[in-house]
Amino acid sequence: MVDEANATYLNNIGDAELRATWTDSSFDPALPAVYYARVLEIPTPSRQAIDAAHYGIETRPEIPLQH
Repeated sequence: MVDEANATYLNNIGDAELRATWTDSSFDPALPAVYYARVLEIPTPSRQAIDAAHYGIETRPEIPLQH
């Protein structure tokens, strides 16, 4: 959960750690290979939200305050 007004967040979702082992059974070292891993992150305040909270300023509505 992100508190945009104060530029703080809680890390109260998901697990703190994820471990997995994966083996490509069809891997051939003679062929080029590319693997893709997607990582999900918890929502956090954007730099603009942190600056706005620190300096006590308002941001324009089109500026995202979390990512």
